[in-house]
Amino acid sequence: MTADRDIVLDAVTEEARANGYKPVGKVYFYKEHPEVICVLNLQRSAWGPQHYLNAGVTFTRLATSKRPKFSGLHILWRADSLVLGERKSALSKALDLEVAMNDAERHRAIREETFRHAFAHLAECANEAKSLELAERIGAAVKQAVFAHKETENADSH
Repeated sequence: MTADRDIVLDAVTEEARANGYKPVGKVYFYKEHPEVICVLNLQRSAWGPQHYLNAGVTFTRLATSKRPKFSGLHILWRADSLVLGERKSALSKALDLEVAMNDAERHRAIREETFRHAFAHLAECANEAKSLELAERIGAAVKQAVFAHKETENADSH
């Protein structure tokens, strides 16, 4: 099972680096922009040999850390939950180590689907406004703190 876990981690790490993300530890990958920090996290299930891809953005001006954990992001989504139909099957199967799959196929599927459903979206998040547009379009969660801060700014400007 360790070899399978290594394939998942290696595939995600390779795709992260190919997209300009820096690994911090084994399961977090960061890319900084002036207004936002984009994050990808590989999460292992507590109940079995499944993995999940968490992606999101934190607004630099509201950040409490330069390396926020997934729960501390301002916009967040589970990349594999955005996938519908056959693609969902492909990504979920590749991230589920109970599903029989040869190593090369698992590695390829994870890289392709991680790009399509995490890094391609994160590439759109060059600033706060574009990040919020993406969140609305894909149905990502936006933490209330972002809206509260915007309302405070708007009240201060009047």
